[in-house]
Amino acid sequence: CCLNNFYWDPNSDCYFASSTSAPTVYPTEQELNIQFPTGKPVEIHTQSMVTCPDTLDSFVQIDWTTIFHYSIVHLESLNSRIGVLCGRLEYDGVGWIALAVSRDKQMVGSEAIVGLPEDKTVLKYNLNGFASTFVNAMDNVKQTLIHESIAVEDGRTIMKFAKFLEEEGEIPILEDGLNHFLHARGSSISLGYHSDRLSFDLDFRTGAHISSTTSPTM
Repeated sequence: CCLNNFYWDPNSDCYFASSTSAPTVYPTEQELNIQFPTGKPVEIHTQSMVTCPDTLDSFVQIDWTTIFHYSIVHLESLNSRIGVLCGRLEYDGVGWIALAVSRDKQMVGSEAIVGLPEDKTVLKYNLNGFASTFVNAMDNVKQTLIHESIAVEDGRTIMKFAKFLEEEGEIPILEDGLNHFLHARGSSISLGYHSDRLSFDLDFRTGAHISSTTSPTM
């Protein structure tokens, strides 16, 4: 069976991973549970997963307080190649932070990765409206982030994650093409009204990006 181009081979019991941008590095401890269409979790052994590079050399300076470091790596199974976005969002301040992908640069209808220092959680959210009641964490089956973490270090908030570029029922992140991203952050460590909101367009293939400090409300 398959999900999002993953093909499970019970004989080999693993996938083979590689990256065109950097040598493949295998994790030593973490395992990932993926929900297949049957609803039964399947453990993918650690050696089958691509880890993010220690150094994410590409970056976008969103504004004078926030920078987004990134790299694209790949998983290769029997007959497919799956892209993964490795990201690190750094904010020169203390508070919750978020990065969203949007179809039209608007908040409503976008999908966000939100880091909450108070709860020490990094989760995927649906942004279905402006009120807080419409900003909801996705169902557990949709929480497919890898190596996610949120920390406050020396007055800086740092969120790390890895996300599949394409996931069923979600806005795709284009490896080759222009992506619309939104960024928001708050002055508290729990989710609340954003103190700042920004947007930027990014093409991962070329590294070209355009930032804006006048994005629609998020």
